[in-house]
Amino acid sequence: MIRIKQIKTNLQDAGLDAARHMAAVKLAYRASAELALKEFKATTRTWKHQPDFTATGGSDGISQIVGTDDRIYGYVDEGTRPHLIRPRGRFLRFASGYRAKTSPNTIGSRSGGAFGSTVYARAVRHPGTKPRNFTRIIGRDIQAALLRRVQQAIAREAAKG
Repeated sequence: MIRIKQIKTNLQDAGLDAARHMAAVKLAYRASAELALKEFKATTRTWKHQPDFTATGGSDGISQIVGTDDRIYGYVDEGTRPHLIRPRGRFLRFASGYRAKTSPNTIGSRSGGAFGSTVYARAVRHPGTKPRNFTRIIGRDIQAALLRRVQQAIAREAAKG
């Protein structure tokens, strides 16, 4: 989950119309939140399981919180340690091969998934997964984009007088 927080300024001290500037800043924050949602959705484009991503406004009316509380997304984003997988019934049943749909430190999702002959086992030692770091990367990119958007919005309003 990423948090886009308000930058505090005193526009009236600078002789600027605070209401107009704040409206422009709010639009910049909303545009950045929409961009973050788009980036998060790109990370799961080819997944069968589709997490629900949300953007909610902060109590200050400007800040935005963008992300998901989906457990599976968290496992992919943050990675997992090696672990033992046991069947719910008598045996595990799975394909002998697998190609990941995502890569560490890359925003996006490609084709992939299970392939090969069917294997049965009483338990499997999963080697764990490397973290994809989606949230960290999207947060870094959105922070840079937000700063540019806010500066442009304030400059446009200041130019209007």
